[in-house]
Amino acid sequence: TTEDDRGRQRTTEDALYRPRMATRRDLFGGALTADIPEDFLDVSDVIPIDDHQEVFSRASSDESIVIEVLDRVRDVDDASIGRCMFTDMCELNEAIESSLGYEGEDALERRLAGVSTSRIVFGTMRASKHRSAYINDVDVWGCVMRIPRVESEIVIWHARPTRVGDPNASVDVRAPSDIDRVREGDHTCSPILLRVIESFRICDWSLFGVDVVAP
Repeated sequence: TTEDDRGRQRTTEDALYRPRMATRRDLFGGALTADIPEDFLDVSDVIPIDDHQEVFSRASSDESIVIEVLDRVRDVDDASIGRCMFTDMCELNEAIESSLGYEGEDALERRLAGVSTSRIVFGTMRASKHRSAYINDVDVWGCVMRIPRVESEIVIWHARPTRVGDPNASVDVRAPSDIDRVREGDHTCSPILLRVIESFRICDWSLFGVDVVAP
């Protein structure tokens, strides 16, 4: 792959999958907020979602954004927490194959009060949607923020199908997987995940059972 090819791939991906108009969304009753693209709909308006999750989906491309508030994983160190979360996510989605392509520190060093570590991960998985017979190939970018003072982990995922198994699905899949550019050293996370984590705010610490956490 040449530098020009990589540049064209990034231009195509950015044009197709960058956040278009995004709006500030209240998460977990307003305790958290983040900018979510307007064409990502709140899945809880359609089906029940677990209390520890907020899930948004874009019907045209079958992409999803998932924000999770989880209990702290005490027996996993900072350098391995991204791999741990990616593995758990793939297992929960009953992936038949998965591969972690990258885990590293958040290069932009986004820091919120109480966040000790922020990790970026990228991987691919092959999984069905809603346990259908058809298998999709999916790129997954994630950000794991560790907040040890409140014994919590915040995990944000952006999942994007790169191949849809159902031949009758009306899903717009045109950009290739990010795996090649990640292998070549480009660890820039997806524009959609970037917008979410750059805008992410903790507004009400009572979500974690405390009044406030100092920087």
